[in-house]
Amino acid sequence: MDKTRAALFLETSFPTGNGLVVIRDDEVLLDRELRDSTGDRWYWHVRATAAQDTELRVRLARPLLLGQFGPAARTADEYHWLWPIAGPDTAFDLQIAAGTTVYASATIPYGAHEMAGFRRRLGSALWWGDLTTSEGGRGVPVVKVRAPESRRVILLTGRHHACEAMASFVLEGAIEEFVALRRDGDATARTSELIALPMMDVDGVHDGDQGKARTPWDHNRDYGPTSRYQAVSALRSMLANERRAVYALDLHTPGLRGPIEERPYVVASADPGDAETAAELLNLLNAADGRARGGSRLLLFEYEWNSSSSSGQRCCAAWLRSLPLTRLATTIEYPNAVDRGQPINPADARDFGAILMRSLLTMVE
Repeated sequence: MDKTRAALFLETSFPTGNGLVVIRDDEVLLDRELRDSTGDRWYWHVRATAAQDTELRVRLARPLLLGQFGPAARTADEYHWLWPIAGPDTAFDLQIAAGTTVYASATIPYGAHEMAGFRRRLGSALWWGDLTTSEGGRGVPVVKVRAPESRRVILLTGRHHACEAMASFVLEGAIEEFVALRRDGDATARTSELIALPMMDVDGVHDGDQGKARTPWDHNRDYGPTSRYQAVSALRSMLANERRAVYALDLHTPGLRGPIEERPYVVASADPGDAETAAELLNLLNAADGRARGGSRLLLFEYEWNSSSSSGQRCCAAWLRSLPLTRLATTIEYPNAVDRGQPINPADARDFGAILMRSLLTMVE
């Protein structure tokens, strides 16, 4: 969606863009665009170009579209949180210099451009390929630290919900830590093959969709008797031929504001023994996390959204736990904007991913 004013041009028609924009005099009314998602979603990402120096007032059309430190804004190469102190989720101001472009988003975006940068950074340490071709004709990326004769597979999945960009930085950190551990001779890393699927909904990531709660169901609810999405079907086929033990983490993010939205947590299911497994992983995470403001939490079954009323189609972690060779399969949630009262950035998410990988490898048999 593109909107113009005499000295201002706002658009969402770029990779990872999303938003509904109404320009009224010197103010912009901004809402997220649901597209084929349902429920109260939060993701938006816009860019503004000004012909002359402009101070733009952006008012949010509904609550919970901003984190405590405002939007993530970019004028050069990196995104930063706009506010140095916490503020309300009602409006924000953008300063746009003449002839320049400013991006603003509910979270720090992550699309194909960022993934390409990660690929360049790690170079030959990783093998890259396509798991399959998406409905939109894009390759669904698969990343491996190859060891075909190893005893086990460490499986990481991300972006089952397209909007959950911060999970991609967590995935980067987990992969980098695995590479470093193997390089340093860690016995468990050396006897494991890492397989990562960084963008299960690659079309949704590119298009800037919410992705979560698509109609009739999203990628992470596509693990029932049959699957409608090519990426999910291909993952199921890949693991159908696997003969090694599988340890899997499915990486997600929650909303923007609230107690459950602003702290990492491990999701426990009602499956026998899963709460104990999730609690063990949580304890390892918190023991390795040196920050003084408290650790990650455990979301038990029948608390908050994690209940029988939200089950619907089977999710990825539940399907993985149903496989005979799976030893661990857990959903991890990492915040989009704020972690325990502090704004988060990609480096924080990568650090969490590194801790997560070390904790997981500790649990490997």
